[in-house]
Amino acid sequence: MKPTAIPLLVLPLALALAVVAGCKGEKKPSPPPPPPSRPVERPKAVAPEPAPAPPRKERTGGKVVKSVTTTQGKLTVVRYGKGGSAEYALMLGSRTLVEPEQRPIEVAGSRPKGKANLVLLRFPRKAKDCPARFRVADLAKGKDPRVSDEFGNCSARPKVSAASGGWKLAFPKAGSFKAKTWTYSNGELREAGQKSPPGPVGYTGPV
Repeated sequence: MKPTAIPLLVLPLALALAVVAGCKGEKKPSPPPPPPSRPVERPKAVAPEPAPAPPRKERTGGKVVKSVTTTQGKLTVVRYGKGGSAEYALMLGSRTLVEPEQRPIEVAGSRPKGKANLVLLRFPRKAKDCPARFRVADLAKGKDPRVSDEFGNCSARPKVSAASGGWKLAFPKAGSFKAKTWTYSNGELREAGQKSPPGPVGYTGPV
């Protein structure tokens, strides 16, 4: 038998079909993974600033129970209310030097006479073993008015004498408390026997 001849047009067609079949069998490469996403930064919460304190209101309706003429004006003891609930404050004009509290304020002395620059204040107490404590109001001209810390040995009747432009206050023995002496001079309160003063006298009321 003679071999069957394959027509020339059949060969290109077979090759084309083979190429197409091969292309269909190939796998397409997978796309690269997306870059990692960055965490979203949220703005930090800022705490609100505290509201400013309301301005302090001066009390009204008080009654002046004692006044002293000083180099800086009238120093007054003002009482608010009546009876056991009454409160007492120390004022220089409209300025509060000692805040109102339920404890009377008495003027135990002043110097010099006329227009004082130092006023000795006595604060009576209900306690029988310690009936009084003292403070000094320093109202020297040209200086900021100030009131000393409390001092004394609980005696209500110290012996007061002049000393270096100020005072020497000698407290006798009171009950179980020993006799003690303080001096107030040049804005300093010092207990006798101390090597150094306790520190500058501080203003205790608002400006």
